[in-house]
Amino acid sequence: PPPLSPSSPMAAARADDLHAQHPSAVSDDRRAALKSKLALDPWDLDAWAALAAHANSLPFELARPDYDAFLAHFPTAARIWRVYLEKLVAAKRWAAERRRGDFARGAGEEDVAARREVESVFGRALYFCPQCVELWMGYLEFGLKFKGKMEMVGMFDAALEKAGLDINSNELWSSYVEWVKSWDVHSPVEENQRRDILRRVYQKAVRNPMHNLEAFWRAYEAFESTGVNKDLVRGLLAENQPRYTAALAEFRARKNRRDGINQNALASPPRGRPKENEQARLWRRFVGAERLNPHNVEPEELQRRVSYAYQVSMSFLYRYPDAWLDLAYFHLDSGHPGVARETFRRGWFNDGLGKHIRIAGTRLNKPVFLLQKK
Repeated sequence: PPPLSPSSPMAAARADDLHAQHPSAVSDDRRAALKSKLALDPWDLDAWAALAAHANSLPFELARPDYDAFLAHFPTAARIWRVYLEKLVAAKRWAAERRRGDFARGAGEEDVAARREVESVFGRALYFCPQCVELWMGYLEFGLKFKGKMEMVGMFDAALEKAGLDINSNELWSSYVEWVKSWDVHSPVEENQRRDILRRVYQKAVRNPMHNLEAFWRAYEAFESTGVNKDLVRGLLAENQPRYTAALAEFRARKNRRDGINQNALASPPRGRPKENEQARLWRRFVGAERLNPHNVEPEELQRRVSYAYQVSMSFLYRYPDAWLDLAYFHLDSGHPGVARETFRRGWFNDGLGKHIRIAGTRLNKPVFLLQKK
């Protein structure tokens, strides 16, 4: 999906009309003062934070223009996306209740339009913040209200592919397992399908460095112990035990590598400020540590882990030209030229970063023409 566009004059005028109709709900003076500060310095992070806090106190329709402006400026701000979506879903549900509809399950024209709007916003949020576990949890909760079983399997798999490597993704894995366990099955074929999916999810979970890993291993042991073929059970547990042990060690190391990282820090351009420099250094250290492969995981698994580390670091390094160049070259060197070109394209057209990426390429001896070839 395309990036969000800043609020249009028409949208701003509509917001002003809403403010005029509800003078008791907002402080126009406060909002105007913040807008004036941002006009002078578009990267005044304190003013943006105050504007977001102000928007949080308003009814959604009044707050929406400010949320849109904030996310146009900081599209990787997962925390603001979460608040935006919570308010949007609540507003759509309230509107549906007023007309006695059901925007999640209903088939009425207005319900379908509302549902599509929410899905579209979730799509934009996950495009910019694919690593955010909380956003995926919200999207899955929304989807469970109206999507079919196999469509939800696809959604869960997509969530784990994008965010399942986070050390806090245990809730995502648990939700998948509990949902599959809850299926009504009416035949041996359906029971086998359920067991196959549970085994696949458990086996991926127990090799994933995350919180509550010991509980996942115990649950997996209990699941396999219900099997009839005891030789198969012993073989499967013996095969996965070393992977679980390695993941447990990696989880402890990964927790330490995240020390000092502020995952809610906003993605501003490099400005030489000490706090921002330190966050950039910590994110680069995090990526570099993943690339060292301290536990000698298989090449395919290493590719996933390093790619994820780069992706999550871009929540802060989104406007750092060298970060885009480094990520694109990582994909190129890993044998994925198509992904490298797409990464380069996103960075090049990101708020005019193109010329800065070219300069960084010359400085770092990473020529951009290699990323422009078809």
